[in-house]
Amino acid sequence: MAKLPVDGVLRKLAQLGQTDQQIAEQYDVTPQAVNKRLVRMGLRKKPLASTVQEQVKDVWDMAPQKENRAPYDNRQFQALKYLLRRNMGDTLSDHQERVIKRLLDRIERDGVVLVYDREQRDGWVFEPRTSADGRNVARYPAGVEPTAEFRKANTLPAAPEGSEGSPGGTAE
Repeated sequence: MAKLPVDGVLRKLAQLGQTDQQIAEQYDVTPQAVNKRLVRMGLRKKPLASTVQEQVKDVWDMAPQKENRAPYDNRQFQALKYLLRRNMGDTLSDHQERVIKRLLDRIERDGVVLVYDREQRDGWVFEPRTSADGRNVARYPAGVEPTAEFRKANTLPAAPEGSEGSPGGTAE
């Protein structure tokens, strides 16, 4: 079984700017294992996945998991969390990148935005995009003003040169 180096060596690698992925490949472990150790050593804040989960729950005032687990298991919700993590600088697996691509393809193709509706069993649904949605991947609830970092992370990627500028059109 592969093993990470002692704390001093790991600290040095992180300070030299090596990514979790690079360190993981060197020692034949997962990037998550590297991140977990760096967090425990106090060199990192809480993993981005946990931070994103907490922010999403707060922004959309999601029902606690023990009351309704379905919105947390929803594929669109998983894709949104992956996208937010990536846009905040996290390294994702190939699978997670494919999940994001499917989400963005659907948003582009169908001209929709992801919306959390507490009354829906699955919670997260697609609705037609309006001009008020701008380039958001997910629509914010009325009166909610997330942090600048979160707003930036919830933004669709720029359209490639020579393509349509609007994600699938807008409904008014």
